[in-house]
Amino acid sequence: MLANGTASFHCRSGLSFTESKFEDTSIITKVPESFFAGTDNDLQMIEGLIKDYSGRQFTVESDVFRAFAGVGRQIRRQLQCDVCHGLPTAFFDWFLLWQPPVDAKDGPPLKRRPVAPSWSWAGWRGAVYLRTWDWYTRDKQAVRRGIRERTWIIWHQRLDHASTECVPVSLGKDGAGENQSQNFYGGRHRKDQRFPGIDCRATDPTPRTLAQAESLPQYTQDLISECPGSGILQFWTISAVFELRFVGVGDDGVYGKLVKPNRTGIPFTSSALNSSELADVANNDDKNGGLAGLPSLRSLLGGGEDGDLDYLDKDRQPGVRLIISGNDGQAVGKIYVPQWWEGLANVGSSGPHEYEFIVLCEARDQRAKDSHREDDDEGWRYRVMLVESKCAGQYFERVAIGSVGRDDLGKAVRPLQWKEFILG
Repeated sequence: MLANGTASFHCRSGLSFTESKFEDTSIITKVPESFFAGTDNDLQMIEGLIKDYSGRQFTVESDVFRAFAGVGRQIRRQLQCDVCHGLPTAFFDWFLLWQPPVDAKDGPPLKRRPVAPSWSWAGWRGAVYLRTWDWYTRDKQAVRRGIRERTWIIWHQRLDHASTECVPVSLGKDGAGENQSQNFYGGRHRKDQRFPGIDCRATDPTPRTLAQAESLPQYTQDLISECPGSGILQFWTISAVFELRFVGVGDDGVYGKLVKPNRTGIPFTSSALNSSELADVANNDDKNGGLAGLPSLRSLLGGGEDGDLDYLDKDRQPGVRLIISGNDGQAVGKIYVPQWWEGLANVGSSGPHEYEFIVLCEARDQRAKDSHREDDDEGWRYRVMLVESKCAGQYFERVAIGSVGRDDLGKAVRPLQWKEFILG
């Protein structure tokens, strides 16, 4: 309150003071509870902070990390780790699996924010969901143990486009050692068992500069990280090439048999539609990517503006549900792609169309049947990132996250490769 040239402040405790008066702090008997999580072991509260913050709008978009600094510092303290361009490094591989809003009521479709990398929520306008607490557990200590057994990538970040220098993504207090048999979190990477017959020894970044640096993205400064970099990740992992197709075109197995009622209440399955109808929709050049005017088809393929989704799919996301197909034509997984993706038009055209995926880690796309046996359940799969090349193949950007069976990785339409990726 401003009055008579002085300022006074009032709070619910009944205490008040002016600029020339100081209260006796000895009367304060209880420390106020923190707004942030941290006094317990609940990962959902940490992921919820990111979800709530990611949905905010910024007048100046380059302020995305500046405004996030307060939340980011609290996350660093609670997880005892670094924060790399908005993602905590404690569970970096699993935090990369964030998802767009499931329903229209949860927020509008994501749109690219070019001031930040595509692999981070900060690279998109709109709220995102980090669901580790949902498909695994809310217990942070259990997640810390679990991710040590399910990953193999050693993460590095480029310092600059014109520089050959890369720095390890910092884990902070509990960083992994230099043991060549360990993964990013200090666990056993088990690459020989996961990818037999493939030479997976390379993990150090290859010194390279990127041509035409002026045309490459320059992201806003990462103000929170202990070891800030350019936002361009450089790392080695498995590259897998699969075919993508619409649901109902071939043998979709369990990935095409999600039964849901249509608007008349009569159940139908995705196989009820023929391939020519799907191809015609994909080749339609209307502004909605060929899905406008077909509400039942839109619902079947993964939902649209009305948020009508395949509710039986625990990994449901907005966009178009596609089948990931192996070399024998059978489905090995599924993925939801955004309707703005240019490759969607090619999926419905004649002939096979192959797409490259980054194999990220082992994770789940649905909850375990027994919530006390998450690690023993058969639901563990390889989570893969569909990418598209940029600047004549100098780097890649994220399109969407999908999953394939652990026993199906060898069914890729081309031989698996241990490959170095540059991801922006």
